[in-house]
Amino acid sequence: EFEYSLKKDAVKETPVGQSGGYSWTQASWGECNAPCGGGTRAREVFCSAVDTFERVDDGLCDPYLRPPENETCNASPCKPRWNVGDWGNCTEGNGTDCTQFQFRNVFCEQTLANNIPSLVEDEQCSEL
Repeated sequence: EFEYSLKKDAVKETPVGQSGGYSWTQASWGECNAPCGGGTRAREVFCSAVDTFERVDDGLCDPYLRPPENETCNASPCKPRWNVGDWGNCTEGNGTDCTQFQFRNVFCEQTLANNIPSLVEDEQCSEL
């Protein structure tokens, strides 16, 4: 046997629309934030009265039936590409001109997933 105590006015009667129901309403998906390599896109999801589509408190809809607000899009890997770093300091110079060598990193990268670039073998960029 159980006994429960609740504050006065803590329990409210669920409002009922004309047809008596509420469901999740979802907007169209927005633009993907990446052309390839796994971006994301979003949409608005809210609880509404079935008969009027009037927005109501989300607590009136079943949270287990709520559609996703975000999803992965454009998941195909991007084409590999050359990327170059900044020039380093000159090995010897007169303060204005570099009279010897200056170096920078050059590497082949490809965005494979989650919109994060990864280093790949130089051969993958050899046709570029």
